[in-house]
Amino acid sequence: MKLTFKQRFFSFTDKYDVRDESGNLVYTAKRGFFSRRRLRIYDKDKNQVGAIKAKFFSFLPTYKIYEGKECVGKIKKKFSFFKPKFAMDCKGWKIKGGFFEMKYSIVNEAGETVATVSRKLLRLTTTYVLDVVKPEDALHALMVVLAITAEKASRKK
Repeated sequence: MKLTFKQRFFSFTDKYDVRDESGNLVYTAKRGFFSRRRLRIYDKDKNQVGAIKAKFFSFLPTYKIYEGKECVGKIKKKFSFFKPKFAMDCKGWKIKGGFFEMKYSIVNEAGETVATVSRKLLRLTTTYVLDVVKPEDALHALMVVLAITAEKASRKK
């Protein structure tokens, strides 16, 4: 299952429309104007299906991933000099990344690829392609990628 998302060019809040290969809207991710530390994920029927919450007091950025009201994982940036590294506690997954965060993979405990993420170059807005092996892992994989994207955006501020 291939999902594509990009940040809207003109928006007062962070908002991502996540579309499938046919261009159909699958998810929408929104960060409210006043809630900078929370990103909510909605399905195509506008029901909230997940959330990503930044931990307020932490030395390194930490994000908790929620499906409904249940915390299903946590992503924390590790201290590193050149290449960003993340520790993840979500379904036993790990992140294997490329330099400059242009392409990376999410792998399970057995080392099998769960999803690959790539960033398209030469676009007006940042565009990501998320290729998920099993459709049932799409929501969790999307939330992992959005948490990493949120951490990357926080470095630019």
